[in-house]
Amino acid sequence: MSTVIKDSTSIKAYAKALLDIAKAEGKLAEIKNDLFQVSQLFKQQSDLWSFLNDNQMPADKKSKALKEILGDNVQDLTLNQLDFLIDQGKQKLIFDFVEKFNQLVEIEENKVTAEVTTAVPIEAAEQEKIRAKLKKETGKEIELRLIVDKDIVAGLVIKIGDRVVDASVRNRLAQLHGGITSIK
Repeated sequence: MSTVIKDSTSIKAYAKALLDIAKAEGKLAEIKNDLFQVSQLFKQQSDLWSFLNDNQMPADKKSKALKEILGDNVQDLTLNQLDFLIDQGKQKLIFDFVEKFNQLVEIEENKVTAEVTTAVPIEAAEQEKIRAKLKKETGKEIELRLIVDKDIVAGLVIKIGDRVVDASVRNRLAQLHGGITSIK
């Protein structure tokens, strides 16, 4: 069995175990939010991500640093799961773990999560319009994950699972640039 298949199988098992414990403790929403926040932190802090993936650094130092950084900002259950992944040498798979956990939660709750990225924060009324439109499209309850990224200039990018709708000005400018470049 290849390492990729083993890793995929173990990540699914770890995600299922966390799901079961979080449900039993009534902390499913909190754990899901924690994992989202932690994954955003890792994406934004490349030095931290590099540190956690440094094979020369002992796992206990990685865990200690993570506890100091996250502190009381996440549930103990979340921190324990991250520690476990680090102890198992599977820290490079944290993003895969978060994705698999979210998939299992969505199946459990008949929901889908839509990551909505905008250049500026959007108001509650606009959020509800987006949620209603996406619910009509998918037939499922929609949980919005709002991300502000000024680099998209204006417009929005919606990601549901592996589907992406990019209606950002950044994307339109890139398409325009590509069209102009092909004319040369």
